[in-house]
Amino acid sequence: MGTLKETNDDRPRRDRRARLLLDAVGSGRPREILASARAAESRGMDRLVVSETTHDPFVQLARAADATSTIEMATGVAIAFARTPMTLAYQAWGLHEASGGRAVVGLGSQVKPHIVRRYGMPWDRPAARMTEYVQAVRAVWHSWQTGTRLSFRGDFYAHTLMTPAFAPDPVEAGPPRILLAGVGPRMASAAGAVADGFISHPFTSVEHLTGTVLPAVRAARAKAEADGAEWTDRPFEVVGNVLTATGRTEEELRANLLAVRERLAFYASTPAYRAVLDRHGWGELHERLHAMSVRGRWQEMGELIDDEVYDAFAVAGTPEEVARSIHQRYAGVVTRLAVHSAPTPTRSSPWTSSPASARWRRPGRSPERCRPGPKESQDSWRSICITSSTTTSGRSIGMSCELCCATTRCRFGAALTNSCWAWRHSCASAAVVNGVREETIAMAGTLGGQVSLWYARCTRP
Repeated sequence: MGTLKETNDDRPRRDRRARLLLDAVGSGRPREILASARAAESRGMDRLVVSETTHDPFVQLARAADATSTIEMATGVAIAFARTPMTLAYQAWGLHEASGGRAVVGLGSQVKPHIVRRYGMPWDRPAARMTEYVQAVRAVWHSWQTGTRLSFRGDFYAHTLMTPAFAPDPVEAGPPRILLAGVGPRMASAAGAVADGFISHPFTSVEHLTGTVLPAVRAARAKAEADGAEWTDRPFEVVGNVLTATGRTEEELRANLLAVRERLAFYASTPAYRAVLDRHGWGELHERLHAMSVRGRWQEMGELIDDEVYDAFAVAGTPEEVARSIHQRYAGVVTRLAVHSAPTPTRSSPWTSSPASARWRRPGRSPERCRPGPKESQDSWRSICITSSTTTSGRSIGMSCELCCATTRCRFGAALTNSCWAWRHSCASAAVVNGVREETIAMAGTLGGQVSLWYARCTRP
């Protein structure tokens, strides 16, 4: 299975000579996807991966397929439970057909609050539901590919109607491959049982992956092969995801290290990922971070990610050092790897999701309102904050912000060294500490898909 071999004591043994395929993590933004796709293919990347955040990845990958000819087009991941199996089947088949058979369908379950409260869809027994979900999608695809009657009935889904008018044409390359993402052994078992591959979460250490997750994958895959499941004639792949902080200068590296630490802190505060920390004996860290996240203390949380925790989940250094570390850590453990740089803030990111947050906005719109602070601090005052950072391309950028807290509005101005930069901002929080009002601002700038994140703290005596 992939590059993992079993020894007599059932522990994985690495084959460090195995080739480590590299996936390009593409921007899912409509304005950037074509450039991302062309760049990835021209640099010899094996696969372009687009996740589902603010845009539908199938739509963006279909556009990318028109701009490329050989690179695979993968969702990494699409939210399975936000769709019925039939809806997913149509979307993936359309991408597969449009790309000439280059589609790879990476699926994830998301978590209950998003499925129920954001998508308005049912949630129960996610691993069992996902197993049946993939079986249902495969049944639909089999009907389209072979022309046989569709008749799928399960505990969660039933698909029993498919007339010729609604059946797409067969695809010469055959149905797409399906990969399942997971963190724990149950979803890992689901991947081994019904999928063509497993996608590990970025918050997965090699120890957790090889000691807990992959044994469950191997056992389920072996049973599927013994049962003669038709999809098991294709090699099974294990996809790794790793967060990295790198830079050509010390300043740039420090900025990216901070961003990755904060992303790790966010993951570590999530109850669904506690088992990963427990594997290392760091369960108490989850308790502390979760309590801080409930209070919206996102920026302070990154300070709790020490070097030992960081090194278990992410890599850092110069580009050359990062490349060596990645190969030493993952060669022989995964078949392919997606490398993630400093995280991009989004509307749903922890840095903008606290109760005190305003929405991200683009320059030129009317000012957003911040959450008003205590009454005694609402007199007329203003403060200028200057913060700067260096992009991953080595360019310096300076940003300034002006707050008028008497009106609870934020006005931002930017002094940029490169006019190609697009920038966004959010008022993250406001508080009075020891008689000093503090406004903490999160700002981000992007250039050609490169992203940096800044925090500025404005104070008034």
